[in-house]
Amino acid sequence: MANNKYSESVEDKAFKALDEALQIDFSEEGIPPSRSAQTSQAASEAKAPDTPAKRTRQVPQDDAARRAAEGFVRVTEVTGAGICIAAVSSPTPRDDVIRSLRLCADIVRETGARLALEFTSYGGLTSLSEAIDLCAAVGWERCGVLVDSLHFFRTGEPWSDLRALDGDQIALVHLDDAPAATGHDSMFESRFGRLPPGAGSLPLEDFRDAIATTGYRGVVSAEVLSAELRALSPEEGARALIGALRQVWPL
Repeated sequence: MANNKYSESVEDKAFKALDEALQIDFSEEGIPPSRSAQTSQAASEAKAPDTPAKRTRQVPQDDAARRAAEGFVRVTEVTGAGICIAAVSSPTPRDDVIRSLRLCADIVRETGARLALEFTSYGGLTSLSEAIDLCAAVGWERCGVLVDSLHFFRTGEPWSDLRALDGDQIALVHLDDAPAATGHDSMFESRFGRLPPGAGSLPLEDFRDAIATTGYRGVVSAEVLSAELRALSPEEGARALIGALRQVWPL
């Protein structure tokens, strides 16, 4: 029992360190303002002239983005990964996000990798339409959309928006399930309450068919962030996930 507790403690610390090392917070304070405040801030930023003071505020954001992208480059060089996931952790002016994404895309592209921009049910990017707009601004060849089944359903995105995507505009698909929506903390659910594909209430077959209509032929990954799954050994967890994935999305 003591060894199990020790292993869990080490795992928790490792995940926390990795999250802190790779997370890019595009906001100035890391604290989401209200929607009205965000809109007002974005409007004022768009109208404000490019002053030295404004450029000075942008430097820390650019430096953080550059460091994170360079860290991903080292990972891709070792693993051969062709995708680097990007996310917007809190509400941020559109122009700032685009600038940071372009910077990161240019850096990871040196190894042949492409950004996969994820919209989520919490944070600073919460709709597929916004993700599409940002990817188009950065350049589809450098940045595609990451579509996660949990976030797609929890954000209530229109099926028409998903089906209208071209397969090449999707950089990555995450497949996971969840219980019926409770309206509770969406971040907690996303990080600890997911279920293996087919074990919850999400209409994953419809999701699979909608993705298929786009012509997407890329990676489909089972992303199940679950306290129960973390309690299994790596071998047991891998077998459980690949079995569940094959039931919903035949390989």
